[in-house]
Amino acid sequence: MAEEAKHYLLDTSCLIDDPRVILALGTGGNHVYVHEVVIGELDKIKNDYREEPFVRGNAREALTIIRDILFSAQDVKGVIPYNQGNAFYHSVQGRKGVKYTHGDPALLDCLEEYHSQPQRMVLLSEDTGLLSMALTRGYNAEVRRDARKGKSLHEIFNLKEEIDLPPEKREELRRTRVTRLEEGEMEILSQLFQNQYLSLSGEKMGIRHKKEGIVHLFTRLPDRSEPASGIRPKNKEQSYLLDLALDPTITIGSAIGMAGTGKTLILLAAALHQVEEDTRYTRVVVVRPLNTVGKDVGYLPGGLDEKLAPFMQPIGDAIEVIELTKNGHQRDSREEKMRMSYGLESYIEEKILEIMPPTFARGRNITNAFIIVDEAQNLNQNEIKTLATRCGVGSKIIFNGDPYQIDAPYLDQEKNGLVYLTKRLLNEDIFSAVILKKGERSPAAELAAELL
Repeated sequence: MAEEAKHYLLDTSCLIDDPRVILALGTGGNHVYVHEVVIGELDKIKNDYREEPFVRGNAREALTIIRDILFSAQDVKGVIPYNQGNAFYHSVQGRKGVKYTHGDPALLDCLEEYHSQPQRMVLLSEDTGLLSMALTRGYNAEVRRDARKGKSLHEIFNLKEEIDLPPEKREELRRTRVTRLEEGEMEILSQLFQNQYLSLSGEKMGIRHKKEGIVHLFTRLPDRSEPASGIRPKNKEQSYLLDLALDPTITIGSAIGMAGTGKTLILLAAALHQVEEDTRYTRVVVVRPLNTVGKDVGYLPGGLDEKLAPFMQPIGDAIEVIELTKNGHQRDSREEKMRMSYGLESYIEEKILEIMPPTFARGRNITNAFIIVDEAQNLNQNEIKTLATRCGVGSKIIFNGDPYQIDAPYLDQEKNGLVYLTKRLLNEDIFSAVILKKGERSPAAELAAELL
């Protein structure tokens, strides 16, 4: 049974979130209403340099889509057919004689006007305040991103976690570490990506998939008995990430998982190992956004290094863990802990480690370095592209973050730079992604990440 056509009233936040929502509302005869006040707000936002660049860009794109629909119409004052049967209305106005200074009152009046009519007028918005006012007044309202909620990370990227190979292929993996299947031998093969990490169903064996022509190659991960900078993986996903970080054929990747899964620690340990022991890279470069949790503390005193120090302290925490583990020390003395607290400074002074915010990345060509972009979920699409294109000859760049912990405005669990990059690069020969699920920081941290 076909879904009933709806009459959608779009607010500014909805069009900023996804400018193409006008075109994506389906082909079932839906009607789309854009109030003239909303068009005015978009026009202001497109040139407001206090807004994020991608917000201004989305405002421009929304206005361009509206303009193209208008130019396709013979009569812009009436109903404009578009997108295979949908109808577009742009000259929606509120109560006569009322001048609106912003969109919320105008949209609420519009909902009131259409509320008594047979058609179902639905407000589509990302604005919690406006949605609350609409719902409490008995109007119909929806949040378009609701369909994205509740997805696991593997579902967001359509990544399989395990594979059930035939018995003879399992045995071949045990004996030779490699087995091959041709396209069509198993239905699941068409759903796998290049450099995808999987576990063998019913076993703890980790394997990596790669396609070469019509052949699907499965390689058993090496046994890494020697730690990288003193750090050993504690679960299969961490072993996947360590393999990704140490493999020279993968020069760009992403590590995605909730807080406490060890993303930054594993990457930093692998990076330092390849600088200090393998000498594959000359230095480690860590890029970290300057986002705060909760209220901003205002201007910080001191020079640039002092201002950046609070934002970069998580890297110092990881360095401390690496140094204590590598040297076999326990945190059983105040003197020992204080001595190790200078580890980050010494790495920076010796030019082994460089830390910078994304602001300073544009224009750089970073060569022969292991680049870690931390908290990448707080970057938008433009910022993630800028950083990815800084990776020069002989460098490797890994983006890591938790899409469920967003501190940047206008971003959510699916609409952020980390997810955008991963979706666009999956199946490329030099790219791989690892999703980490098990928290290793502490039982309390894992419980909070899962339930809060």
